[in-house]
Amino acid sequence: MSLAAAGFNHNRLGAVVFGLAACCLIGHGTMRAATGYNVNYAKSYLLVIADKQGLFSFAGHTHAALATKWSFESSLDASNLKDSAVTITIPVASLVIDTAEARRLAGLGSGPSPGDVRKIQDTMLGPEVLDARNYPTIVFTSSSAAASASELQVTGRFQMHGQTREITVPVRYTRNADGSLYFSGEFELKQTDFRIKPVSVGMGTVNVKNELRIRFAVTLLPAP
Repeated sequence: MSLAAAGFNHNRLGAVVFGLAACCLIGHGTMRAATGYNVNYAKSYLLVIADKQGLFSFAGHTHAALATKWSFESSLDASNLKDSAVTITIPVASLVIDTAEARRLAGLGSGPSPGDVRKIQDTMLGPEVLDARNYPTIVFTSSSAAASASELQVTGRFQMHGQTREITVPVRYTRNADGSLYFSGEFELKQTDFRIKPVSVGMGTVNVKNELRIRFAVTLLPAP
């Protein structure tokens, strides 16, 4: 049984899922690659996972979403990554929920019915949730980074639906023998930090957790 069948509030789900978006390097979209590098889209993605909890959490679905269009501008110094800067812009309308690819990357089984997915998608982008017409983009702009031998701590401003928060994202990276760079990581965002109330149905017997898991991976290839 899906959360929709249990009386799930699709309005809130849209906001829940989109609390995913702006902090990472992502794939399957339009992108201006960092200077001297191109993105390998087949090995790049941004995944948002909205988990469930509560006494009857077995009655609902965990949901996953991918952004399908985005732009990425960066000044990247591969020899000194902490001095690099990035701006990521995601069109709100590009968020697509519970596709087969999203659920595969999240390690999830079958999801909501096609009808439920359409309702969630439409409401998520509508005026009661993300309001794509009035707030068409989500933007992350880095302000600083700290680097160790294999990890970055990237701090920046995350702007969504009229709200701005400073966040710090842990990013693992690898320099490969072919000159490519691989970045990956997973972190959490709290819905309530962005004025989103976690969904609750059945008097709290099925809830979407306040914490959203953001999982990402990106491979940059040296430009020919």
